[in-house]
Amino acid sequence: WTNDGKGVHFNATDRVWTSAYHFDIATKAYHKITQKQLVGATSFSRDGARVAFTLSSASAPADVYVSDGSFASPRKPRAHRCHR
Repeated sequence: WTNDGKGVHFNATDRVWTSAYHFDIATKAYHKITQKQLVGATSFSRDGARVAFTLSSASAPADVYVSDGSFASPRKPRAHRCHR
């Protein structure tokens, strides 16, 4: 669900691609967010401004990326060391 409860984010297969979509409850309209990518697990920030997700390809396993909520600028997050 979106943070305002007015929509749902989901992934669906579109031919050979797995795309991220948004469904608007009021208008009952689907909007494809990503194009020609293999998008896996997605997790949006509470305000919807950022998203973490996995991307994979036929020649590479899934890797984690972060982007703004539109998926416009995916980048790999910086590694952080865990301290015990």
